[in-house]
Amino acid sequence: MMSDGIAKPSFWQRFWAFRYVHFVILFVVTNIMYVLAQLIAIVPAAVHAYSLHLKGARREVIEHYDYGVSGGLLVVIGSLLLSALLIWGYVALSRWLERRQDSDFALTRMPQRLALGAVIGFVLLTGSIGLQWLLGDAQIAVGHQFIFSAPTIIPVICAPIFEELIMRGVVLRIFEKMYGSWVALVISAALFGFAHIANPHASVLAAISIAIEAGLLLGMAYITTRSLWLPIGLHFGWNFTEGDFWGAPDSGNAIHGFFETTTHGNALITGGTFGPEASLITPALCLIATFFLYRVARQNGNWQPLRRQHFGPIAA
Repeated sequence: MMSDGIAKPSFWQRFWAFRYVHFVILFVVTNIMYVLAQLIAIVPAAVHAYSLHLKGARREVIEHYDYGVSGGLLVVIGSLLLSALLIWGYVALSRWLERRQDSDFALTRMPQRLALGAVIGFVLLTGSIGLQWLLGDAQIAVGHQFIFSAPTIIPVICAPIFEELIMRGVVLRIFEKMYGSWVALVISAALFGFAHIANPHASVLAAISIAIEAGLLLGMAYITTRSLWLPIGLHFGWNFTEGDFWGAPDSGNAIHGFFETTTHGNALITGGTFGPEASLITPALCLIATFFLYRVARQNGNWQPLRRQHFGPIAA
């Protein structure tokens, strides 16, 4: 019993209020759900790929298996339903675990923020590829090979929702509560860049570029609005524009889009086989957008100062 008559919190009360415990539980659970959702989304392709493998089909044929329009729509609908289920589970778990009332997925202004994010993503990637074209390092032609395949659906539907939930909804948000916006932004951006190091044709420079251009930008999109809808919309617009629209490599993955973008010359300008995300042009454009969002966040009072606060509300 404390001197003022208030009982001292028990070990378990402090344990469940420790924000690192919140982080580990939410991080592990959301990642498990992400893996399960990806597996379910590629079941149709996996089944057919296995039959093709038995027939001796090449790996490229298997990886780019065409779902067809109807099959592609079913995969999209299934991915959206799985995403809605994960969002519900995340909101419920974080409210119970962290004793929080606010939600990163409030429906207020959801359509506007998704649309604004998609437009920002489209403008940034189109600007990067357009500058490469103006410099003579990229050629753009009408694509003739677009198909509804795993590479054209999963990065556009699954990745924006799950990656933003994990990186911004869990990593950035919880570390920001403990250490403030600057520390959380740097940690989440570095982790986001490191997560892409295993991608095809990745390099240390590509990982650093992604940390700067996407990690910082998407993190600021969350901090500015205190909502995951803007970074999800931005991530969607980014991936769709890069791969499905312009047909450029998306984080090292070759994609056949509505257009086909081929590059040559200096890899520092084009990003090489990794794609525009490894180009020096892309982080330069994204840093401008990030700075603008930072100014808005400061004006709105959403920027959190440096601090050290490891414990959340302690249950009675």
